[in-house]
Amino acid sequence: MKWARRAGIAAAYREGSGWSSETDPIGPAPERGSPELRASWHAAYTALRMPELDRQIRTATDRDLLAQRAAYAREAAWAPPYVARELREAYLAQARYQADAVLARHRAGAARGRAERSLAWQQAQELSALAEQVRSRRQALEEAAEARQAWHDATDQARQQALAADTELRRRHPGIGLPPMQPQHEHSADAAGPAAWPEMDDVAAPAAALEAARQARQILAERERQTCEDHLESDDLMRRREAEARREAQARRSAVRQQPMPSRRAHWQAELADLEPEARG
Repeated sequence: MKWARRAGIAAAYREGSGWSSETDPIGPAPERGSPELRASWHAAYTALRMPELDRQIRTATDRDLLAQRAAYAREAAWAPPYVARELREAYLAQARYQADAVLARHRAGAARGRAERSLAWQQAQELSALAEQVRSRRQALEEAAEARQAWHDATDQARQQALAADTELRRRHPGIGLPPMQPQHEHSADAAGPAAWPEMDDVAAPAAALEAARQARQILAERERQTCEDHLESDDLMRRREAEARREAQARRSAVRQQPMPSRRAHWQAELADLEPEARG
């Protein structure tokens, strides 16, 4: 039966490699220095119908997996801060101050006494000023959030590879001590505790986020420029190769045209020359 043959292939690998785990049928692929054993592992992997998407990560060495984690760590080093919670708070604060300013103006309009009216107008102006300060903060946080999303999209492939490598390393070596893969400032807004309204004189946090966002934009722009240059160089190389191939083909056609075609008389003479020895014989 087919299932018995597939099981036999896996059992042959386990016996040949000495793999004896009861939870992992064939384990990671052997080192590249053992080509026969590695080929047997691939045969067992196919026989067990294990996911093809996992084959590449399962065949990677521990060094390769650690290199993939390190590659994402370098990407995470220039990640703009995660400001989703701060941005939501800024939106709410601006709306609250704007609404309070409107109410203060209404109180000023409905006030009967001059002192009461003056106080209400003063409160409305102060609340409007606070709303404007929060608006500036919100704009800086919006730019940081946009840069964060751009970074997230640009580093998605490296992140997925690092996550797969991290999972494989932990599967191979339970309890292995690996540093967290989250970039700095990474956190969940839902998991974070409630925060107070943003302090209006706290400009350091949005300024730092804005600077990090601009640096990330510069890195992304440089990478995009480099990618475009690589594509142009690749296209130029392809055009040169195509032109060279056309020149070679043209040269071959020209050489064929320049070769003299034998005349029919010469062809007959050659045939007669071949027949003369037979006639003498």
